[in-house]
Amino acid sequence: MLNTTLTREIVELSHQPVSRCFQCQKCSLGCPVAEEMDYLPHQAVDLINKGQTEKLIGSKASWICVSCKTCVQRCPNGIDVGAIHDAVKHYHFQQNLPIGVKPVADFYESFLDTVYNYGRAYELGMIVKHKFKTKNFTQDVKMGITMFFKGKIKLAPHKINKIWEVKNLFTKVKGSE
Repeated sequence: MLNTTLTREIVELSHQPVSRCFQCQKCSLGCPVAEEMDYLPHQAVDLINKGQTEKLIGSKASWICVSCKTCVQRCPNGIDVGAIHDAVKHYHFQQNLPIGVKPVADFYESFLDTVYNYGRAYELGMIVKHKFKTKNFTQDVKMGITMFFKGKIKLAPHKINKIWEVKNLFTKVKGSE
């Protein structure tokens, strides 16, 4: 069944029991971003079970997934498709592959950078990093200003105590690649 090295790698990275999937489609029916995906959650699991993981690697589904965990809540076998998509994203960065939805990947990387630097998400820093990566400086300005005045975006980051623990976690993950 799992006949490719890539498929085994994604299954091991995600720690998901993909062979339990019987294609009930409950994950896809509940997915809030399914209409944006080229492979629905149940189709992503099916690709893995058929050893066709390279199709998933080249798709935009993993970059569209918001990891809301609706799939795992609906799945009678407890399969977390978001964890599979996280494994695919990890594989992309590890292999330095082209990414299906580049602005989403840039945002993902900006988010991880701020967590590494501050121990938590720092919205303004994340936005600035993302805007410099995408070179799209004017999109969302009105929404950003509104969020700032509502107190949703702070000018200064809030660092956590023991930031070194977060940095060590990042180092361990990078070391296991």
